[in-house]
Amino acid sequence: MKRILIAPEEIWPFQADVGVSLPLTRYVQEMGWKDIPPVPVFEIPQDVQREHSYILMDGNHRREVALHLELELPCALYEFGESIDTVRDGLASFRYSTDPKIYEKLFAGYQIRNGLHRRVMRRLERMKHASR
Repeated sequence: MKRILIAPEEIWPFQADVGVSLPLTRYVQEMGWKDIPPVPVFEIPQDVQREHSYILMDGNHRREVALHLELELPCALYEFGESIDTVRDGLASFRYSTDPKIYEKLFAGYQIRNGLHRRVMRRLERMKHASR
């Protein structure tokens, strides 16, 4: 995992149009991203047809606030298949963090919404096994 700042337009949200949280917006305007956990993301392979560079695993509201305020978003960038430990990595707890298929499920959702071919999923699965 590596911490980076990413423009929110580059991140595909698994839930679209969640709306902008006014309390969170006010906090970020006053304090910046201080004390707000980074959002976990993983990169979409370069050879995949894509409109975004990353897939969001948690933090749709934080992404929307960053879009609204035109700010870069603090992210925790994971390799496809890398284990996630919310406490160790300083993330907000999220229900899918311990799901062993989180990467596959989110990437499949991205593929379905963007009309990508199933063979890309098989390729990612091979990449995951090769990196072990």
